This record gives sequence, C-alpha cells and structure tokens, in this order.
Amino acid sequence: RRALEGLDQDAGEAEAAQPPRARGASGTAGGIGFDRDCNVDYSAAPDWLEKLVPPERAVEICERITADHGRSFARALLSNVPAMMFLFLPLMGVVMKLAYPLSGRYYAEHLLFLVHYHSFFFLLNIMLIVARWGAELVAPGALPLGVLTGAVFIYIPVYLFRAMRVVYGQGFWATSFKYIVLGLAYLAALLTTFLGLVLYTAVTL
Repeated sequence: RRALEGLDQDAGEAEAAQPPRARGASGTAGGIGFDRDCNVDYSAAPDWLEKLVPPERAVEICERITADHGRSFARALLSNVPAMMFLFLPLMGVVMKLAYPLSGRYYAEHLLFLVHYHSFFFLLNIMLIVARWGAELVAPGALPLGVLTGAVFIYIPVYLFRAMRVVYGQGFWATSFKYIVLGLAYLAALLTTFLGLVLYTAVTL
C-alpha cells in the first residue's frame, strides 16, 4: 500500500512539473499554446510574437474568448473578413500579373478579373443559401440539396478555368499549368492572410 501511495505521489509531482501546454492543452493560436485555464506557453512561438502579444495580454484574450465559448471572437472574425479580402485580392493580383507577364494587361485588369470571379463565387453561394432556406420552408425534402450543392462546388473551379482561357486566350495545357500554380498560390495567400486575420482579431478583441 505504501508503495502504491508513493507511486501516486510521484505521478502527481510529475504531472505538476509539466508545462501548462502538456497538461491538457486545448489549442494553439499562431504558435502560442494555451490550456483550458488560459495558461499560456510560448515555447512554439517566435520571439516577435511574444513581444507583440505579451503573456498578460494573451491570458486576457484567452479569458475573453472562453467567457462566451468564442461567440464574440467568431463575430469579430467575420466582421474583419472584408478587410482581409482587401489585402488578399491585391496580393493575388500580383500573382496573376506574374503568371501572365506577356499578356499586355495592366495590374488593374488582373485585379478586376479576380474581383469578377469572387463576385460570382459569393453570388452563387448566396443563391444556394436562399434556395436551401426556401426549400426547407416550402417543400422540405423535395429539392435535392446535396446534389445541388455538389454541382455548385464543382462548377466554381470549372468556371475559373474557363474564364482564364477566355480572358487570357491561352491553350488548354498552358492554362492548366497556370491554373495549378494559381491554385497553390491562392491557398498559400489565403492561409497567410487568414492567420493574420485571426491574430489581428484576437489582439483587438
């Protein structure tokens, strides 16, 4: 019995000696680890991030987010999405300019192409949401919403490919290569700007 008590005591001391992130961490934000009690761990974060968000400020942000289970943070994040797009689209305009250096088109024309495509994307999604609401109110189960949603999300990338071919007038293989490069650049830029959005929203919350 004494041996078992000794093992329990040693286990408790070992658990207490672990850093906060190891004791049931609930997540990370930009490399900053935190647990359910808002204990903050900067071991995986760069030095500049710790200077930008001091531990006291990080704890305050964590407590504000967990106070209402992240609802206020989600609302603030959504309200800042338009600001993110004002950074994201010009960045992708630079990518388009580099992808078509001999097209003779100005940077503003590439930017206008991206604005047109994203307007189409948001308009199509709004129409899909309205169709789903209308179907649920008028005739639940009558409209094949799963098939409709799948068709929309298949057509969106197909539309972009066709738009690139029509607007820039290049062949199938050249457009395919630039389509893949654009997709990779799009994901990288979207991830970077979104992480910046999350950090900005958390700091200004």
